Amino acid sequence: MKGLVEKFKLEKEEAVQIVNCLPESIEEIRVFLAAGRKIVETKKLEEILTFLNEHRRKE
Repeated sequence: MKGLVEKFKLEKEEAVQIVNCLPESIEEIRVFLAAGRKIVETKKLEEILTFLNEHRRKE
């Protein structure tokens, strides 16, 4: 979660929601960031998704 806040400049509350649900697509990430009414570039969303995939447990 700390990485999301520091690297991607997300609010702590947004990062907590994202980490709790671990979205698997850009569209899912947009849902969590839509509450803040801010527009996030697709490139940044792709980077967030890559970050999550790197830290996701492999089952």
